[in-house]
Amino acid sequence: MVLFTNPVEIENTGHRVCGVSTISNPQKNTLVFIQKDYESLLANLAKTEGCYVVIEEGIEVPSQLRSSHSFVVTDNPRLVFTRIYRQLAEDEMRNRTRGNYRGFNGSIIGDNVDLGQNVIIEPMCFVDHGVTIGDNTTIKAGSRIRSRVRIGQNCLIKENAVIGSSGFNFERDEDGNLLATPQLGGVIVHNDVEIGALCTVASGTIDPTVLGSQVKLNDNVHVAHNVQIGECTVVGAGTTIAGSTTIGRNVWIAPNCAIINQITIGDGAVIGLSARIQKSVPSAVTMINERADTIENVTEFVRYKRGLLGAEVENDEREVGRGHPLFR
Repeated sequence: MVLFTNPVEIENTGHRVCGVSTISNPQKNTLVFIQKDYESLLANLAKTEGCYVVIEEGIEVPSQLRSSHSFVVTDNPRLVFTRIYRQLAEDEMRNRTRGNYRGFNGSIIGDNVDLGQNVIIEPMCFVDHGVTIGDNTTIKAGSRIRSRVRIGQNCLIKENAVIGSSGFNFERDEDGNLLATPQLGGVIVHNDVEIGALCTVASGTIDPTVLGSQVKLNDNVHVAHNVQIGECTVVGAGTTIAGSTTIGRNVWIAPNCAIINQITIGDGAVIGLSARIQKSVPSAVTMINERADTIENVTEFVRYKRGLLGAEVENDEREVGRGHPLFR
């Protein structure tokens, strides 16, 4: 969950919350949202009280929950939640940026930074307020570590890595404008992790992005918001892991792979060089793409495929292509 420095009032409601939590694990006096896809989790609210709940129209709320929480009913809970979260995040960021920064071995360190024993921070790094770095961890030159990041013991963060920056997540309003959803969930990096040069590990939206113990990221890897990577997994250079994907233990991911959002890759799986993973992968399975071929063979295959499928389908004057969020 996201815990605010001080309770914040939701505009025009008089309701004060101390943070933001998920419907999977709602916490007392927090902002929560639920849509029909997760209606079965509504019962989790019985375990707590005082939440401000953005709920999708058509979900029936038991009377005992109505007496314990405040509900706002809408046909677009994600958008309403994003608007409220943005207001709360702005207030929270104003509170957190009141701290002071200081010089440290040619780097800049914020307030309330917890450094363990034998931590090395090379010059030109930036460590934001409230960061925790465990014993014997090294932060190489040029790295940026934002607030709400916890790094364990014996880790290596190589040059110009960025950990805890905002993830890439938007909602469209009624006029089609894109509103960025705040990303205050932070990042947890467990013990003995290596993060390569120029890697980015984005903050989670509500719960943290997590790298398990002994995870190894080669250079130029991007780990998006809400990703969970299990222990002893190795990720090759140039790989992109999209948001809310869960990767198991002892997975081997070769360089230059692209892994779509909101899927699961099971324990012990192998993802081959430059593979494009667009659906969940079971445990102990090897996934590969076809190897490169000559242009003559590729051209011949395209002709063969067109012969099987017929003429190419026109776009029927659609404004966006299949796969676009606005495709209908």
